[in-house]
Amino acid sequence: MNWDIILLQEPYFTHLNLAPVSSQWHTIYPTNHLNSELRSRSLTLISKRLSTNEWRVIPFNSHDVTSIELTTSNGQIRIFNIYNDLKSDETLELIHEHLLEIPRHTSVLLAGDFNRHHPMWDETRNEHLFTESALEAAQNLIELLNRFDLNMILPAEIPTLELSSNKNLSRPDNVFVSSHLTNTVNRCLVVEAPRISCTDHFTIQIELTLTCRQAPKIKRRNFQKADWEKVRSDLAKSLPNVRQPPILNTDEFDARLDKIMSAMNSVIETHVPLIKESPYAKRWWTPQLKELHTVKSDLHIAARRHKATPTHPLHSLYAKADKDFRDAMRNAKKDCWHTFIDEAEGDDVWTAHKYLTSTPTNGRAARIPTLKTRGPTGEPIEHTTNKQKGAALHESFFPVAQNPHIEPAEYPDPVEAFQNITKEQLNRVITNLKPYKTPGPDAIPNAMFKECRKTLVHWLLPVFRATFTLKYYPQSWKESNTVVLRKPGKKDYTVPKAYRPIALLNVVSKLLSACVADSLNDLVERHGLLPEHHFGGHHGRSTSDAMQVISSFIKDAWRSHEVVSALFLDGIPEEIVAWTERKLQGRRTLIKFDDYTSEWFNIEHGIDQGCPLSCIFYLLYNSGAVELADPENQELASGFVDDIALLARAKTLGEANDKLVSMMDRPGGMREWAASHTCEHEYEKTALIGFTRRSNESRPSITIAGTVIKPSSSHKFLGVVFDQQLRWKEQAAKAVASGTAWAGQIKRVARINHGFSTHAMRRLHQCVLIPRISYAADVWFTPITRSKKKPVAELEQGEKNPRDYGSVGFARKLASVQRLSAIAITGALRTTSTMALDAHANILPIDLAMNLACYRATIRMATLPASNPLRKHLTKAKRYVKRHRSALHELLHAFNILPTTFAPAPESPVTPKILRILNPTIPPSREIAMTAAGSANAEVRIYSDGSGIDGGIGAAAVLCRDGQPDKILRLHLGSDKRHVVYEAELVGAMLALHLLANEQQVDSAWIGIDNQAVLHTMRSPVVKAAPHLVLAIADLTKRLTRTHPGLSIMTTWVPAHEGVPGNEAADVAAKEAARGISSSPEDLPPYLCNQITASPAAAKQAFKETQRDIWRQRWEECASNGNARIRSIDESTSSNTFHKLAQTMPRRHTSLLIQLRTGHIPLNAYLHRFGFTESSNCPACNQRAETVKHYLMNCPAYEEARQRRNIASPASANSLSLLLSSKEAARHLMTYVRETGRFLTLSHA
Repeated sequence: MNWDIILLQEPYFTHLNLAPVSSQWHTIYPTNHLNSELRSRSLTLISKRLSTNEWRVIPFNSHDVTSIELTTSNGQIRIFNIYNDLKSDETLELIHEHLLEIPRHTSVLLAGDFNRHHPMWDETRNEHLFTESALEAAQNLIELLNRFDLNMILPAEIPTLELSSNKNLSRPDNVFVSSHLTNTVNRCLVVEAPRISCTDHFTIQIELTLTCRQAPKIKRRNFQKADWEKVRSDLAKSLPNVRQPPILNTDEFDARLDKIMSAMNSVIETHVPLIKESPYAKRWWTPQLKELHTVKSDLHIAARRHKATPTHPLHSLYAKADKDFRDAMRNAKKDCWHTFIDEAEGDDVWTAHKYLTSTPTNGRAARIPTLKTRGPTGEPIEHTTNKQKGAALHESFFPVAQNPHIEPAEYPDPVEAFQNITKEQLNRVITNLKPYKTPGPDAIPNAMFKECRKTLVHWLLPVFRATFTLKYYPQSWKESNTVVLRKPGKKDYTVPKAYRPIALLNVVSKLLSACVADSLNDLVERHGLLPEHHFGGHHGRSTSDAMQVISSFIKDAWRSHEVVSALFLDGIPEEIVAWTERKLQGRRTLIKFDDYTSEWFNIEHGIDQGCPLSCIFYLLYNSGAVELADPENQELASGFVDDIALLARAKTLGEANDKLVSMMDRPGGMREWAASHTCEHEYEKTALIGFTRRSNESRPSITIAGTVIKPSSSHKFLGVVFDQQLRWKEQAAKAVASGTAWAGQIKRVARINHGFSTHAMRRLHQCVLIPRISYAADVWFTPITRSKKKPVAELEQGEKNPRDYGSVGFARKLASVQRLSAIAITGALRTTSTMALDAHANILPIDLAMNLACYRATIRMATLPASNPLRKHLTKAKRYVKRHRSALHELLHAFNILPTTFAPAPESPVTPKILRILNPTIPPSREIAMTAAGSANAEVRIYSDGSGIDGGIGAAAVLCRDGQPDKILRLHLGSDKRHVVYEAELVGAMLALHLLANEQQVDSAWIGIDNQAVLHTMRSPVVKAAPHLVLAIADLTKRLTRTHPGLSIMTTWVPAHEGVPGNEAADVAAKEAARGISSSPEDLPPYLCNQITASPAAAKQAFKETQRDIWRQRWEECASNGNARIRSIDESTSSNTFHKLAQTMPRRHTSLLIQLRTGHIPLNAYLHRFGFTESSNCPACNQRAETVKHYLMNCPAYEEARQRRNIASPASANSLSLLLSSKEAARHLMTYVRETGRFLTLSHA
């Protein structure tokens, strides 16, 4: 039977104090369950079938009682799930107090383990239980029943417990209900079979003839199993690819939109199956478990027939079957997890990582508890029903505007004419959709649009354009579902602010919004419509830029003998403005949580979370807050989306604080802006810091809007802890704590016998741990410069080696974190040296890794566009000052980088549209590309290529006539430490265009490029690499269109090294250019006559290689015995050679191999060093110390296994080095280890 409510006493809890239940149940714990040291002995489960609006949790101050109140056809029923201690009446006394406060017409049901014996319910044969003290204790329960008119509904003399020791049957459990509820009792009985495992109590089943509203059943479709071929075919029949008449009015608009939506819904209904949900489906369930469970159940039923004969063999058979089933289930769960992590590759690695790092749960169904708010006068208000909760959440998510009547502003002239949505934009937006994200009210997911893109673009584009021409925005696009999610890590989830809204919009409206956002972002970037100190959400800005500006502002003030106080606060085309007004007017939403859907709520203001326009809208919305600072008054406002910092410098902190107060309170200040923009600042959470290193400087408080804000010694801004002296110790401690916590979590999938492969673990290290501990390292970590040191023996008396410069202490602390990760990657023992761990894990030592992170950040900053305010600070930092150096000073000096070394990024990343004239195409296969290259009919054929060889980079272009090379241009770009081949490919395209431009009277041209990345760049909406060269190609194309009007150009991909004559000639010429040959400057485009600025990618790669060279040098110079031993085994150690070997082996074998290579392995010679064994002698032969060499090469006890190994791998018979470093030998080595049985007691076996 499908039960609605389950009452458990003395339940099992995991080590996390959670009950392991399925997602089909709501779990009700005792009040303060997670905060109490006492063990909870009551647990109530409520089926998801019951509407969450029909029940609520009743707080009860006991770890032995859970209480809920049901709304039924018979009124309110309060259910108490009770465990009453055998030696105390405290629980009964609390029940008595609680029943006194229950409303008169509320019925009561008490059920549970009362631990009381009395002839009123026990069998008379249990006279030995009716002691004087037992009867007196039971009398207190009886008086409670009489006092509140409660009747026992489980018939007397029915036992509920079979004592496991002597099989005696008794009745400690009971069920009592209000007298007026008795007539609703359909049945109340004890079920002895099937028996629940691990308990000596029987199940009591209660059935009441009451009705309770059920949760709505929502049908969901499995789009991942859709027949997309049939979907596309049927949709194309409903929406044929024919010319669409223009949409002339709103009625035609609605009809066209309705036709599109109806066609999509129809094919979905036909070809997308419904999801069949099973509450019992488990990944670990196997046919064997099903068989064992059937056997157990059958034996239990059979054994109950012989309950009067305890010695009957069926009882022992049942006990064995029950144990076998529980053991098999435990092993199945373990095997399922082990198989998952052992075989995890690709996305499964990230899935497992998500499991490990997420907040622990018991898998239960989620439910929002009673919410608590305060009324207008501060009185507490409780929201218990779903309707009340929905209203409270709506008020929190969409607060009433403080200043709803804003004076209309005079709109300035647009910076450029409006351009409607293009087909390319819509195609690009649909292509970038994630297919299976949760859909909006129309229940049509992104996958439908991605799979049917060609058909839908043809029909949607006229509709989207008509929203501008008709000045119309349909009401259905203004409706959304607002899903309520918990904010992670909150202490109290009874307040609405502990939740956040996610707006699920109709995908059709999101596509249009994404197209508008694309145009708007481009417009804003090209015309600089956002404040320069707004760092979030737009091109060429990052969090570290905002922090670098703040840090530089402070250090500049200090060099001028001033201090800084900081307050950390938690012209567009008119057609777009009018369209936005239509979009935002008349919006409404349904708030969804648990199984509840609210009535429609209006959204009067604000931006839909999840809308593609939300980011750019918010940046435009709060841009005024970032513009309020007066630079001439030594003020700075820096913002990253909704995080804003106000800074002011002055001679004293008091004067600086006065400036901050002025920035908040003056006309046009922050408070006035907030009032006019319906923005509420929580001044209680606002942080004030006085930045100075003066020990005698007083740090006064400030008062804003009646709130006194006291100075703090540190504050986290954009994820980095700023301390008042900018020593960064708190930030370093935070990085260490974060990394250590992660390393502790990841140990669960890094066990020696079952765990991620070394490759997967290294991937997690590089992609999770390093970014976590090196976040914004360029702000708080000074790159380490190692000084040259003499050996101690060569030092003169009193002479000391120079100290290393940089954040050496921070690196030392971070090294302890990386060490934990390296042990997890390799499976080595904890006594293994850090240098050996890093070498076998193939990870850079932490100081070099942090230097690499800082270098990459410095390169990025060196390419910032001129509009970024950090660029000014970067230019000033070229001079290495003596006092109060900023992070920029340290970075540029440590890496010897000049901002002029690299080309600055363009103000807008948008690819010039002029490149479309080149018609870049990429055939779908090499065969088709070869056919197209052979059949191309053009007057001029030009091939271009780029090459990197012998440490040089070069480019070339070859113009062919009649299949033979006619003209060739070459250019040597420089060293591969300054340039990459991709740049050479772009330069090759420039040379090809220059050759074409020099041709006279040509009507058609065909350009073949064997690099698809160049063609992708020409077709891409944004430029991601070498933008200066892409812009140079665009300039050449413009010049070509002017000098050759009407010229038809086709640029296409040609497969390399396939024997195409022109491509082969271009390849030869490019290699010649890479070796240093260039055409004369007068034959080259003007842009290429000057030296091309260095490539950031090449610089980063060269620096990475330098760091690896330093690492190898350290490894080779290290004089420790352990490192010398490893070098004698494998000279390639500290390269990726061993890592490649490890990728071919199971984790347990990799771990054992590393332990054998390092000598840190549980052999007696090692164990004796640490006092774990009395002797270092080999336990097998007892002749010599059990070292790795003795065990593998010499021990006579293992001679037979060794002979078989040597026959299988003769090359490694006498070479310990080859045995421990060869892929072929490693396989036979593991067979040898298994045959010797030496490690059977360890997890390697």
